[in-house]
Amino acid sequence: MKRPTGGSEAEDEGVNQTGSTGGTAQAPRRRAGKIFWRIFRGVRVTGLSVALFVVVTGFFLNKIGLPEFVKRRVVEQLRQKGWEVQFSRLRLRWYRGIVAEHLQLQRTNQLYGPHLFVEEAQCRLKHKAFEHLDLHADSLTLRAGVCSGR
Repeated sequence: MKRPTGGSEAEDEGVNQTGSTGGTAQAPRRRAGKIFWRIFRGVRVTGLSVALFVVVTGFFLNKIGLPEFVKRRVVEQLRQKGWEVQFSRLRLRWYRGIVAEHLQLQRTNQLYGPHLFVEEAQCRLKHKAFEHLDLHADSLTLRAGVCSGR
């Protein structure tokens, strides 16, 4: 029977041949290093997942529009102020705030009064209020609108 070259019988049998001082000092270092890299990998994956979620959510709110519960909340707040509102799409733009397209505004509980037809309305939000999920407008910009009175 041939003997394998390049190693001893102890290595072939899986016996570790470390010195008396070198083997015990390396084991805790290796374990600490493994723990560090596992934690680092977990934090990295979590951070990248959160970043991906934020980007996808921002893209959705910009292209598709705001969810129905936010639309209802906007309509209810305007109704409390005395305005009846209809729009085709309501979406969130990063620097422009909430943008309503094909907006129609009229006073509630009045037959005669102003009717406002606006192609696009931008409502900038106060950032401090938006952090608490409150919708307080900072400014309102109307583009391509017509006002008619009955």
